[in-house]
Amino acid sequence: MNQNQANDAIAMLAEELRNRLEIGPMRHVKIQKFTPTQDIRIWLTAFDQRCEVEGIDEEHRKQELLANLDLSTAFAAVQRLNLPEDLEYEEFKERLIERFGRIGSSAEFREEFRGRMQGRNEPVETFADCLIELASRAFPNMTVEQREEEIVEQFIKGIRIPSETREKLIFAQPGNLQEARRMLRRMEAAWNMSHKNVNMRMAKGEGESEQKADQEKLEDIIKKQRAELEQQKKAIEELMEEKRASRQQYHPQNQYQTSLDRQQQQQQQQPPQQQQQPRACYNCGKLGHMARNCQSARPNGQRVMNYQKQQGN
Repeated sequence: MNQNQANDAIAMLAEELRNRLEIGPMRHVKIQKFTPTQDIRIWLTAFDQRCEVEGIDEEHRKQELLANLDLSTAFAAVQRLNLPEDLEYEEFKERLIERFGRIGSSAEFREEFRGRMQGRNEPVETFADCLIELASRAFPNMTVEQREEEIVEQFIKGIRIPSETREKLIFAQPGNLQEARRMLRRMEAAWNMSHKNVNMRMAKGEGESEQKADQEKLEDIIKKQRAELEQQKKAIEELMEEKRASRQQYHPQNQYQTSLDRQQQQQQQQPPQQQQQPRACYNCGKLGHMARNCQSARPNGQRVMNYQKQQGN
């Protein structure tokens, strides 16, 4: 069996395995464009894995790599190197490592390791391989078992999974990274299967009773809200009526009319008084003026008696 026949057989077996496991065709693996701020070794590892998944051979990987360099920074720096065009892919990677290779302390790599999280479109395997690469530089003096514990802990912390799945993975306490990956795949498969069964039950009508109960609860809530709105409406109308009455009561024109009515009522209740008689002059005894304004002569300095007393006599 030659190489082509072996590759065809492997492709057929992979297709049969995907059909049995209900796995769709492989999707295009996205990778972030490289910038000088990234670790070139970790980025190249992820790039090679992507090329293997998508079936890109080494003859075309060099052009694919150049297309995934950041145009304004990394690609411009590679152009300034003036590398020969016939350079092989592996030699080309070595020149990139020489140009963008980081020489940092273990403390810097530990800080990067602690903050490493899975990207939005980053595959799980790529994330795990990056953790392995960073851990080898961040913990050079640790034993293999200790380094594996650090990798598993950061893997569980940084993987993009639901909180319930993360808690189950923590309680499972995987011994190494490979075991953690296997547990994660099982949990994801169980979660997908449970949601698939729920959707099937809903499609068959088994969830109609639950939907009916939810609908009844919703109707009860709407009825209660309507009753509360009616009560609030009545309370607002009563309050507006009270305000309207208070405005009419304290209006200035109404107060003036009320005071006039009160005065007329008091006058009606009081007994009629005798009409006041005009006052008489003490000098001449005539009506219509007072003594100080009298033009008559004063009789020997004596005053005339009061007109009322004269009337009495």
